[in-house]
Amino acid sequence: GHATAPEDDQDRPVRPRPEHTAAPDQAVPPPADRATEPGTEQPTGLFDLLGVAAVLLEADGRIDMWSPQAEELFGYDRAEAVGQYAAPLLLSPENRDAAIELFPEVMETGRGWAGAFPVLLKDGGTRTAAFRNLRLTDPLGHHSALGLATARSTLRRLAPDAPLSPR
Repeated sequence: GHATAPEDDQDRPVRPRPEHTAAPDQAVPPPADRATEPGTEQPTGLFDLLGVAAVLLEADGRIDMWSPQAEELFGYDRAEAVGQYAAPLLLSPENRDAAIELFPEVMETGRGWAGAFPVLLKDGGTRTAAFRNLRLTDPLGHHSALGLATARSTLRRLAPDAPLSPR
């Protein structure tokens, strides 16, 4: 929420406090806990170390948003990926059908999905990616799907005992 000035203090501006600012009785995390230090390329946060890619899909399966980490993971730059159908771009024919069956289920029910499967890379190679997919809904009730992904090899190296899915 936004802070408001007390009635008797009208001439002194009061800055709104961002939601993520720690309350006075809470400890403020040390700078090392931030994802990356300003001016450095060295990853320091878990999402940076995992190289978590974010891809936003429209309800019809077309890619709407593509993160820089998605470029690194899959090899396609934003201009090559946005507007394309995700399944034919990223999945081999033998894995496409399963994904095409899962997608409407996530979109209709709102239940997320987590797991790993092979993806096609721009260079023609393949890599197994660990995914977490969930439905997002805008204020008008339109659904999109957010896919978060990382290379399974990276996940196994950094968190060898972590399950890919809680189910």
